[in-house]
Amino acid sequence: NNPDESWKLFIARQKDLDKDKQGAEKLRAQAKGLLGPLEAQAAADAAVAVMLGVAYLGTNESAVAEGWFRKAIAAKPSDAEANLQLGLALHAQRKNDAAIIALKHAMDLDETREEIGLQLGVLYEELERDQDALEVYRKLLEARTPSINVRARAGRYYARTGEVALAAAQGKVIAAEQPTHPAGLFLQGEAAYNAQRFEDAVRFYQQAVEADPNAQYLDGLGRAHEAIGRSGDTNHKDQAIDAYARATALS
Repeated sequence: NNPDESWKLFIARQKDLDKDKQGAEKLRAQAKGLLGPLEAQAAADAAVAVMLGVAYLGTNESAVAEGWFRKAIAAKPSDAEANLQLGLALHAQRKNDAAIIALKHAMDLDETREEIGLQLGVLYEELERDQDALEVYRKLLEARTPSINVRARAGRYYARTGEVALAAAQGKVIAAEQPTHPAGLFLQGEAAYNAQRFEDAVRFYQQAVEADPNAQYLDGLGRAHEAIGRSGDTNHKDQAIDAYARATALS
């Protein structure tokens, strides 16, 4: 058995089974059958233990995954990846305080891996701990060359918390590097909306929604249509209602 191929297989298939309980149960049974023989190897190899944990996490067996990540950490406490994955497994079980501890430790172990900080920042946002999220995003942005992913996440955070100028600044950088990036388009929409250039805002928001129809972008599109609709344009009012409804369905 190849642990690398096993976990890739199950993670890929899980995406198609999120709404299929019977299929998910079948997948878990297959996982136990195929991944079970790897457990002896994983018990003696921290890297294989992490792979096995990721495979189980991909089949929604987060408690089983947690056990393997803890075994990997016991064997190699300095393994940032194992601590990151432990944090994800704990979050999947709603053990959020423990998840934060694991993610912070992973970030301390390897400050060059920005995806760890992004996971921590998003978790803080989910828990409405905005000041903690802000501190994480500021730290990530202070790196020599923050990635587009960091700028996108931080920019969306600034937009959500009303820091329009800071959001627009991130959007400007993203647009210069990747003009079609959905977060960059959304943040340009925020800048246009704040300047009361509502037609431009609709254009930016619409492009962002077409690329990535998430609730935040749809809410922006609704606000821009609503602003234009205040002049009495019923078409824009209807489009605002539609955008808000779609955003609510995704929230």
